[in-house]
Amino acid sequence: MKFRNPELKIKAMAFGGCSFTWGQGLWYYSGLDNPPPDPNYGGAPFVNPVHLAFREKWRFPNIVADAFDTVAVVRDDNGGANDHTVEYWQNCFTRQDRVTFRNFHRHQQPITLQPLKYSDISHFVFQFTQWGRSGIELDVNGEPVLVDVQTVWGGDTRPDFRKEFFVWLKKNISEELEIDTFNKFQKFMVNRDLARVKEFLYTLEKNNIKTYIISWPHEFAQALQEGYDDWMLERLITFNYNGRNHRCIEEMMRDEGNLRIEDDAEYFETPIRDQHPSLLCHKIIAENIINFIKDKEQK
Repeated sequence: MKFRNPELKIKAMAFGGCSFTWGQGLWYYSGLDNPPPDPNYGGAPFVNPVHLAFREKWRFPNIVADAFDTVAVVRDDNGGANDHTVEYWQNCFTRQDRVTFRNFHRHQQPITLQPLKYSDISHFVFQFTQWGRSGIELDVNGEPVLVDVQTVWGGDTRPDFRKEFFVWLKKNISEELEIDTFNKFQKFMVNRDLARVKEFLYTLEKNNIKTYIISWPHEFAQALQEGYDDWMLERLITFNYNGRNHRCIEEMMRDEGNLRIEDDAEYFETPIRDQHPSLLCHKIIAENIINFIKDKEQK
C-alpha cells in the first residue's frame, strides 16, 4: 500500500516490560461493581472487556502514545522477565508469522507473537523488571533445562533443579559458596540482562527506532549510573515527582505516597491487596517519559 503523502504515515510506539507496563490492577479505578476476586490474576476468567479497556486506556504506554498522537503496542499477555521480553520482541520483528508458542521461554501459557516490521515502530521503551525472573540453563540428568532464578534460589523447585543450581553457581560464580556469593551472582545476572537489552535496543536503533529505558527495580538504574554503559545511560529515564528525582519506580513508590494500588487511600476506603502502580503512578511515569523524549528529540 502506498500513501499519497508518506509523511502522513503513523508509526506506533512499542513498550516492553512486565505487569507494570501491561497495566495490572488499573481496572480497580473503573469503579465497576465486579472487580476481579484476586489481584494476583489478570486473565480472561477474572476481568471483563470494560476492565481491560480501562486498563489499556490508563496504563502509561497508552498515555505516552496519546501525547504523540499515535498508538501503543504492548504484549497481549501479562508478566515478563527481562530475557523473555527481549526474546519475545526479537521474534516479533524477525518472524513475520503469527506463530503461537506453547511453552515460550519457561511460560506455560501459549503466547502468540505480534509480527511487526521495523518500519511500523518509531519508538521502543524497555522497562526492566526484577533480575531474579531471568533464566539460567541447568544440566539436569544430561538435559539442558531453562529455569528462572527466583524459583531455584528460593528453593521452590524440584530437588534435582536445586542441586544443579548450586553446581551452576560453583562453576559460573564462585567455587566456594560464601556470604558474598549472592552479591556476585546478582551482579552477574544484572550485567547479563543489561548486555542482552543493549544488543536488542542497538538493533532497533540501527533500524531507525528510537529507544529508551525505564526501570522498576533499582539494580539496573544503579548499574547504569555507576558507569556500566554510557550508551544505555543516555537512554535511561528517571522520575521527577514532588520536587525530587527518583532513579527507578521502586524507589519512587517507596519514597512517595499513593503510588501503589494498595497504598492509594485517596481512591479506596478499603485497601486493595495489589502492589502494582496506582493510576497516579502510571500518570507520573508517562509524564516523565513524554518530557524526556521531547527534550531529547528537540536537541
